[in-house]
Order: sequence, then C-alpha cells, then structure tokens
Amino acid sequence: MHARDLWPFAALAAGCINHGPPIASEPGGVSPIAATASPQASGGQASLPPVSSNAVAAPYAAYLNDMHQRIHPIFADLFLESLYARPANDPLNDQNLVTLLEIVLTKDGHLKKIGVVRTSGVTAFDVAAIDAVDRAQPFGSAPSEIVSTDGNVYVRWEFHRNEVYACSTFGARPFLLTGTP
Repeated sequence: MHARDLWPFAALAAGCINHGPPIASEPGGVSPIAATASPQASGGQASLPPVSSNAVAAPYAAYLNDMHQRIHPIFADLFLESLYARPANDPLNDQNLVTLLEIVLTKDGHLKKIGVVRTSGVTAFDVAAIDAVDRAQPFGSAPSEIVSTDGNVYVRWEFHRNEVYACSTFGARPFLLTGTP
C-alpha cells in the first residue's frame, strides 16, 4: 500500500486571518493509525511521497476549509480563549505547545479514529484538540477524489497553543491511502 501526501495543497484552503506560513512536513512513513488501516503482511513498504495533482488538491482544500470552519470555534474561540483565565505560568499557557493528530473520517464525515501522532507534552492540551475534532463532527460527505481505497479520509492536523497558528489549515496534511486494503 502506498500513501500520497497532499499536505502542501492544504494551503489552498482558506485559513484564519493572520495565520502564518505552512508548517514543515513530517518525515516519510505512515503513522500508527494509518498503518493499522492496512497491515503490511505482504512486506510492502508504505511511503508518503508528494502529489502534484490539482484534481485531488482542490477537493481536499475545500474539505479542509469546511472542517476548519467547524473546528475553529471550539478549539480557538472556546478552548484557547478560556486559557486566559489561568495563571501565566500554567503549563497550558506555554505558547510553544503543539500536538499533531491523525484524523480518520468515514466518507460521510464521521470520526472513525483519532490519535496523537506527536504529543504537546501536556495531556490536557492534547485532549482538548481531540475533543474539538470530536465535537465538530460530522464534517459532511467527502468528495470521492479524497476518499482512500479503504473508504476513509485521512488528515494529520497540528493544533497550536499560539493563537496565530491555532487550528489553521496550514497545519493540516491530508493524504490518500492507495492500493488494496
């Protein structure tokens, strides 16, 4: 099974005002959640090479934008704003906190799996990011171009404590699993 990394095209999706430049990609390889979607019993190697197909990039960008419109009010407007009531030295107020989630959706936009690929180091922050995605669902039916061969939609998404980045689509890296599951 091969995976095609589409994250550079996430920048096509409209993000929040004042969100910064795209975040650097993760090294190649399939995350633990994606790997469980298709066991490598045949000994095949999975990879995440870049894709240059606008036929897939445009539908992903639109879908990510729609997801962001649902996630942002929960994560940035409610959760991050609530942190101002905490003391400045509270671990949740560390502006460098970033958690990377892998989100697996059914083709009708319901959450199938979610996991932490890279922790922020503060469990409450990681849980808040997971909770925001869970509460924001369903995200609507996915365009057929972005549905992997196993019938799911895959996205890695960074959530930042720094409100400039917060849950911006610039931190979203969608990918397709191809081949037979």
